[in-house]
Amino acid sequence: MVFVPADSYIVGTDQPNIKNPKRKCTVPAFFIDRYPVTNGRWREFRPDHRYPKELETHPVTNIHFIDAVLYARWRGKRLLTEVEWEAAARGQMARSTRGAKHQIPNASTAPSTS
Repeated sequence: MVFVPADSYIVGTDQPNIKNPKRKCTVPAFFIDRYPVTNGRWREFRPDHRYPKELETHPVTNIHFIDAVLYARWRGKRLLTEVEWEAAARGQMARSTRGAKHQIPNASTAPSTS
């Protein structure tokens, strides 16, 4: 897991005709998995999940949202919010703090969640 520190992030877009305008959001610290859920991992949760054997380490696809929610809970996690996803995807480029140099620590150096 990767620790994403609390900060203010610029999210959204300034492209016309998009209903997600660019804005500043304050996001609390959170963790995000480094890698997507694979077919093999999903099968641990749903033993009836079928896929070609050569795709065992590929990301799972074509699942329902509620199943994703249930999987996350089963793993003791949760799905990220839209703003958290965007902050994690954009990383330091989305931070609105001017002139500050931020390092995102890995899970081994991040503060404990317990």
